[in-house]
Amino acid sequence: MVNKMNAKEKFVDAMLLLAEDSVQRAGYDKTIQAQIASCVDATIGKYRCRYQDATFYAYASNSEVTFSDGSYVYILVPNGDFNK
Repeated sequence: MVNKMNAKEKFVDAMLLLAEDSVQRAGYDKTIQAQIASCVDATIGKYRCRYQDATFYAYASNSEVTFSDGSYVYILVPNGDFNK
């Protein structure tokens, strides 16, 4: 009986490790709050933004909406990858 419990516990532990690994490797969208540094091209909604110690380009989901320099916006980062 003791061996069966050990086997079940080992199986459950192995499943938990696999599940945790899958969750860590999964890409989740991330939303950050960044500051508009400048408008690069209002016709396409391209802005240079600041987040922590980095600057990057982001695009407005609606190019008809404009943002002022210094304003704060929420930016969606697909799969938590800033290169996308």
